[in-house]
Amino acid sequence: MTESYEGIEGLSIDITGGEIDVTASDDGLNAAGGNDGSGAMGGRDAFAAEEGAYIAISGGTIRVNAGGDGLDSNGDLTVSGGQVYVSGPTDAANGALDYNGSASITGGILAAASGAGGMEVNFGDGSTQGSILVSVDQQEAGTTLTLTDADGTVLLEWQPAKSYNTVVLSCPGLADGGTYTITAGDSTQTVTLDGLIYGSGGMGGMGGRSGMGGRSGMGGDAMTPPDDGAMPEDGAMPEDGTFQKGQRPDEGERTLPEGMTDQPPGDFGETAPESGTQTA
Repeated sequence: MTESYEGIEGLSIDITGGEIDVTASDDGLNAAGGNDGSGAMGGRDAFAAEEGAYIAISGGTIRVNAGGDGLDSNGDLTVSGGQVYVSGPTDAANGALDYNGSASITGGILAAASGAGGMEVNFGDGSTQGSILVSVDQQEAGTTLTLTDADGTVLLEWQPAKSYNTVVLSCPGLADGGTYTITAGDSTQTVTLDGLIYGSGGMGGMGGRSGMGGRSGMGGDAMTPPDDGAMPEDGAMPEDGTFQKGQRPDEGERTLPEGMTDQPPGDFGETAPESGTQTA
């Protein structure tokens, strides 16, 4: 498939073999209900798993080039065999992998690259095969990505079709406690697996980073209240934006209309105003 909007779409997607090449302007593989699961949520919680939705890959060779999410399941995502290569989005609004339920990898080869940064996610704790999610220096399309073990043996090598700065790599040979080197162009980093899943990603970011780069996301400085949290009694803020504890800004002199007295609101004393009759 050389051109499409959603590449392969259905409530459930099972791939057991064959050779599949998908190029999509939006999602490559999309497991969702409705005519277009990415655009028609029908009032459903966008982050809740959809009943019956899943992507299950157990064999074959799948190559995905997606402008949106590469593999997008509104339910679960499972990989137990085959070879999956995902050239994902180059913007931060999507990711090479996306799922609303759970995701596990128990076999096969998966290599996914994108420019999604903090939106990228890894497989979950139900996996029995190791999976590594890391950020790399920005790389141009076609730059070779290599995964090697501590002995220098190449476990995986691939050339993503688009520029990338985040990768997810999983293949046989990734073991708990093992040390591995990821090379992308001239960028090299070494990781040691403490458990089978290295890097969680998502909106929480990789390695404890926030997807917003530590900023509040509101693009401005927060207003800081005084130490005791109290505002001035009349609610007015001094021109310089500051005041001392217990200080009330100067109200200035008030000029009352002719015939009026400075009395509390609603208190007319013994004399009612001329415009009406007041009964004590």
